[in-house]
Amino acid sequence: MTTLDLERLVGLDIDEIIRGKTVEELQTFVDNLDVRLRDLHQTADGVLRNKSDDEQEAFDFGIRLRDKVNSRIKAHGAIRDAFGRGGVETAFGTRLVSAADDSTLPPHLVEARDAGLRTLERFHKAETLSTRTA
Repeated sequence: MTTLDLERLVGLDIDEIIRGKTVEELQTFVDNLDVRLRDLHQTADGVLRNKSDDEQEAFDFGIRLRDKVNSRIKAHGAIRDAFGRGGVETAFGTRLVSAADDSTLPPHLVEARDAGLRTLERFHKAETLSTRTA
């Protein structure tokens, strides 16, 4: 694990620091950040350190940076989970296939639903699914 030069990052825009990183890169970044924050906070023996003003500023910035990165990782996980379990599909899919009360659906969704149902009917009749629309 590489040592993070936290003092060099102090004062930079947090969003710019973490922009363009993958989730794996962000997790590695947090792991390295944790090591550096722990070193600033206590000695290897576990004794709390008295930090200089510069060290305290770096520590405070590091905590804010860590919170932001963890928030980004958590948000990514929530989105991945929603798509992984079909949450987005379920939220819209059941409503689109339902024939009940078309008056509450926007016209373009009614048309999309109807076209999809016609395609499925053709598929079941012909036992093949064409790429052509209804």
